[in-house]
Formats: sequence, structure tokens, C-alpha cells
Amino acid sequence: MVFAAGSFASGALADRYGPRRVLIAGLATLAAASVPAAFSTGATELIAARACMGAGGALITPATLAIVTRGTAPAVRTRAIAVWASSGGVAVALGPVVGGRSSFSSSGRGPGPPSTCACSPSRGSRAAA
Repeated sequence: MVFAAGSFASGALADRYGPRRVLIAGLATLAAASVPAAFSTGATELIAARACMGAGGALITPATLAIVTRGTAPAVRTRAIAVWASSGGVAVALGPVVGGRSSFSSSGRGPGPPSTCACSPSRGSRAAA
């Protein structure tokens, strides 16, 4: 919710103060909020930290799009925006999977590295048998 609501306002901030400044502020906010999120001990702390991370992400997204559109020639701008959007889509799809997998396996509760996963070809599939 914070990300969606903040995206509109941060586009205006990027127009007013410049996309580079807004990008740096967003990266700093996201990084600073990641520390309490990583060490949170309860749901309330985690939700508050994630809300701050959403505010940082809301600053980053419009700023990067502004940098892409301002930094490319009109002839290749469409392709640059397509690459920007598709890389964001890949990050949205893979981020939770990779993050969950790394935190699950490093916590000692998980099955370990991906090679020991039940869905890997070396274990649990008919092709390997």
C-alpha cells in the first residue's frame, strides 16, 4: 500500500528535485529500513519496517524510469522502457522466491542448498532414477 500510494507523489518529487536525488533518497531509505526488518522480533516491527521499505521503493521506481527516459535517444526509448519494465517484472517474480529460499535455507529449518531440494533432478524426480 505504501509503495502504490507513494509512487504518484515520488514522480512529482523526481520532477521537482531531479531523478538522481530522489533515486539516492529512495535507495538510502530502502537500505536503512532493511536493517530493522532483518532483525525484527515481532510482526508489528516487521510491518513497520516493510512500510518504510515500501516508501523507499516508491521513490526508486519513478526515478529510474525518469533516468531511463531522459538518458536515451528517442529512437531507442521504447526498447529501453521495455527492458526497464521487463526487468522489474522479473525482479517482482523472482525476488520473493530467491529471498524466501535463501532465508529458509540459512535459518537451519530448511532443506539446505538447492541441490538437496526434493524437486531437483538429483533427488525426487523420475528422470534421475
